[in-house]
Formats: sequence, C-alpha cells, structure tokens
Amino acid sequence: MRALLNFRTWVVLAALWAAMIAYFCWTLWPRVSLDLGRDPGTAAALQSAINAHVGYHLILALVPPLVALVLGKMTCRALSKSS
Repeated sequence: MRALLNFRTWVVLAALWAAMIAYFCWTLWPRVSLDLGRDPGTAAALQSAINAHVGYHLILALVPPLVALVLGKMTCRALSKSS
C-alpha cells in the first residue's frame, strides 16, 4: 500500500509550518516602551523575555512536525505489516 503522505510532502508541510511560526515569532516579538529607559534591570528583563519567546517558538516550530513524522512512520509500518 502506498503511503498517503510521503517524505517530500512532509518536508514541504513542515517548512510551511515553520514559516508560519517564524511569522508569529516576528510579529509578537517582545518590545520595551521608549519611556521606560535602558537601565540594566530593564535590559535584563527584555533579554530574558526574548530568550523565552525564541525558545517557545522554536519548540512550537519543531515538535509538531517531528511528532507527525514519527506517527506517520508508525502508521505506514503498521499498514504495511497488515497487508
């Protein structure tokens, strides 16, 4: 039985997913209001917010496609054994 989604399709869908997450990461980027100044505490809080933001979006961009790949491989393997 032929797989419903081959590896090339998965790569294209994963790239589209990553592009969409990158767009959301860019548009929701943490910013500091200009009236708060640039004291070290504010700069440290901004850097911490940026690190958390990038980490969250990196996980969101990578984990769902990898889970879909693993589940797809398991499904294809199970279907090929049953036929």
